[in-house]
Amino acid sequence: MAKDLSDTAVRNAKPKDKDTRLNDGEGLYLLVKPTGAKWWRFDYTFAGKRKTLSLGVYPSSTLADARRKAETARANVANGVDPSNIRKEIKSAQRATLENEKRLEAGLPAIDSFEFVAREWGAKKVETWADKNNRSKRMLERNILPWLGQKPIANILPMDILHCLRRVEDRGTIETAHRTLQICGQVFRYAVATRAG
Repeated sequence: MAKDLSDTAVRNAKPKDKDTRLNDGEGLYLLVKPTGAKWWRFDYTFAGKRKTLSLGVYPSSTLADARRKAETARANVANGVDPSNIRKEIKSAQRATLENEKRLEAGLPAIDSFEFVAREWGAKKVETWADKNNRSKRMLERNILPWLGQKPIANILPMDILHCLRRVEDRGTIETAHRTLQICGQVFRYAVATRAG
């Protein structure tokens, strides 16, 4: 389908007393504000509702950029995926990454890392967790956290736990390895019960 806008038309678009739309077709348009700001917008329908997605500001986002983003959004809609949900997930992941960077700089475990979940489990499930002599806490701190503490709990495989337990067995403490495995199982069950996905 032929597109209505050209780079020259976008560049030369002048502001008016109220918002002005310059249509490119198939839901993509340039919104020219009275202030002179130019915003790319994409209108689409998802689950019977009309929605609008912002695709950037001109000239940072060119006409070609806007068309590419609109085409991606159209493909998502065609595949039953709401483009605004994708954007929300990306922003949420970016916020989580920034939060984790701040936590790591402060010497705290990353959110949803094994250490974060284990400490959350301990604080809620073990009455003496804060006690420096708590056996479960010491076992995790000595046998698991140095190797798996910063790893996202969702990415830990049984083999990862097995490697840690073999280190414990190599020190000649099979009973400690068994107890450490039990504690890890409780942490994983807690993670499944409290985290979506």
